[in-house]
Amino acid sequence: MDKIDLVILWVDGSDSEWRNKRSKIGDLEIDEVRYRDYGTLKYLFRSIEENCDWVNNIHLITDNQKPEWLNLSNPKINLVYHQDFIPQEYLPTFNSNVIELNLFRLEALSDKFILFNDDMFFNNKVEPEDFFIGDKILDYGVYNKIAPNEEFAHTLLNNLIIINEHFIKKETMKKNWRKQFKLRYGKNLLKNFLLLPWNDIPGYYNHHLPQPHFKSMFEKLYKLESKKFEDFFPNKVRGKNDLNHWIFRYWLLEEGRYLPQSKKFGEYLLLSDTKNLKEVILEKKAKVVCINDVECTDLEFEILVEKLNSIFEERYSTKSQYEY
Repeated sequence: MDKIDLVILWVDGSDSEWRNKRSKIGDLEIDEVRYRDYGTLKYLFRSIEENCDWVNNIHLITDNQKPEWLNLSNPKINLVYHQDFIPQEYLPTFNSNVIELNLFRLEALSDKFILFNDDMFFNNKVEPEDFFIGDKILDYGVYNKIAPNEEFAHTLLNNLIIINEHFIKKETMKKNWRKQFKLRYGKNLLKNFLLLPWNDIPGYYNHHLPQPHFKSMFEKLYKLESKKFEDFFPNKVRGKNDLNHWIFRYWLLEEGRYLPQSKKFGEYLLLSDTKNLKEVILEKKAKVVCINDVECTDLEFEILVEKLNSIFEERYSTKSQYEY
């Protein structure tokens, strides 16, 4: 079996040293929600032990931060600081897109890896075949429109400009139609039918779940579009010329290097949806989950996080091998 690593990006936005470093980057608009820590990272590691014992190595990417409970003597753990793989001229960075798109420089990373954010968790037993089969990933071959209703739309558009420069939608659909029109996509299947008249690639259905990747694909696109990568690498926070890691899955989708993933594979949940969170997590209703933060006051956030931690403590009450 090929080695498959996990990559987890984590930041403790309450850390005073980190906040002091961030305060020195100038008068930039900062989305505080993006840096809030749920305090649930240990439950992610417990979920890995229970549901993903075949994992090769776990690379925890941080900005010189270390969870006090993390057992660094565990041979599977690789604590990686930004300066260990990101060129010095782009540091410090508080832009997850810069961090992720430089992962090809991480020498210890296996070619096959699964990218996590710290708000994503395994929720049931998974196998390598849930993410990779041979040289293909499991994914959703579904087109979608880009809605210009938030700043993040710029990033999606930047990805799409590159993709449309290299692929022709009509040719892709002719090659991949058996994968693109699958009932297992559920209601999302309708998007492929509705977008048939569009000549250009309009966008993709983007799931917010752990994403399988090939390090070699990162290397390939960096060499092909190095200027567009390096143009946004200096962005200390997210900017309008950013790309993000979805561009690599888009490329694989267009090449046909994917097999259709089930709509039931993962659940995208909101931190505020406590009732649904409890049901999905305790009843193991999906194999993976993403729990997205919401706009709320600090007090409301503390209450929601306390409820979330109590749910995870009920589900994963035993320490993992990754903890002291």
